[in-house]
Amino acid sequence: MLRRCSGSGHLTIEADFFGAFNGVPPFGDEQSQFRIRHAFVDLSNGRTTLRIGQYWAPLFGETAAFIPVSVTHIAFPVGLGASMIGWRFPGVFLFHDLTPTSPLKLQLEVAALKGSGVAASLRDTTNGIGSGEASGLPQVETRLNAARRFANGSWNGFVAYHLDWKDANGTGVPGSNITDWGVETGQYIAISSFTLHGSFYYGKGLGSQFGMITQFQPQIRGWGAWGQAGYDFTSHWSVWADYGIDQPDYARFRTETGGTLARQLNHVGSALLRFRAGRYAAGLEYFRSVTRWSTGVTSADQYSLSVLYTL
Repeated sequence: MLRRCSGSGHLTIEADFFGAFNGVPPFGDEQSQFRIRHAFVDLSNGRTTLRIGQYWAPLFGETAAFIPVSVTHIAFPVGLGASMIGWRFPGVFLFHDLTPTSPLKLQLEVAALKGSGVAASLRDTTNGIGSGEASGLPQVETRLNAARRFANGSWNGFVAYHLDWKDANGTGVPGSNITDWGVETGQYIAISSFTLHGSFYYGKGLGSQFGMITQFQPQIRGWGAWGQAGYDFTSHWSVWADYGIDQPDYARFRTETGGTLARQLNHVGSALLRFRAGRYAAGLEYFRSVTRWSTGVTSADQYSLSVLYTL
């Protein structure tokens, strides 16, 4: 879905209660702390929008069309880190509508984001410097969005490219930066009461974008994909089913580095019965995750009954 902004500009702030607790009684162990999710200012002339602040990286779905439907998994969508990739970062984002008067809507997005990666040394851990920041270079992403409406349905799609650099030696240590990259495409089709959407990615060193089952060695290559189908029985009741897979190339990693990846394959799946009425929603949801480790296979199951109110 394409983003539009009228007027000269606006400010957006979104937060949740996943902030860290300092754990110090009598008050620090009792009060939820806000965590900023999105905080940005938009400057726009209608077709072109400059966004400055913290927002989703273009690799992330950004809109409901490219995020698995759930009533339980909101802050961390179904499959994030196990088939779905992307995260939010401080940065500068530019959006431009290429075809504002055409039935086929095209929008170009370019972003320069704060570098990201695990700390390479104890000193960098203490100073809060990851390998992406240590490189001295930003993450760079571009994305092309497309959308088209039809008589009884609609289609949305995107392609995105990611490029970043990491200094695996950390700050103050000689060595060259490592270049990591990724490509992704997502598709959304809605026909009458039926919806099908999902995405696919392939890349190298995308752990900081929740790829490769969130493993951070920059040498890892791999791919992942997810898909979800939904059907609206009535204006209130619908059913959804999701499946995702994340497959790092652990054999290539072992050949090139001599190391062993701990997490080598992940499957996730979910089923949801949802009720919606205005701003209210309730869902009965089942979620399952199966991970193949270098030492064996583990699995986890979750049953949830959730209620959601949208402000």
